[in-house]
Amino acid sequence: MTRMDIINTLIQNNGYNNYLEIGVYRKSECFDHINCENKTSVDPDYEGSGDEFEYHMESDTFFTKLHDGQTEFPSDMKWDIIFIDGLHLAPQVDRDILNSLEHLAEGGTIVM
Repeated sequence: MTRMDIINTLIQNNGYNNYLEIGVYRKSECFDHINCENKTSVDPDYEGSGDEFEYHMESDTFFTKLHDGQTEFPSDMKWDIIFIDGLHLAPQVDRDILNSLEHLAEGGTIVM
């Protein structure tokens, strides 16, 4: 079972509609395989994949802009499922978890 299988199973079994992926790297590796009505990608693209992310920036910047009303979403936006796969350093993962919890819908799921 792949991470995409796990995420898609959670989406299907729970009727989730809103998916956020933090740290996409290449859309073709996971993001493009997620079957969800509304999908949002956040990645600074340090590796130069050439993919067009909805939010081409670091996750901290994304959440700051979200809080400040500088995204297409309301500042209190809630996602049903959030996949955290960004910078794999403990302090950054901790920040991504805290920011994600603030924007996780009731009954939602964080996948890491």
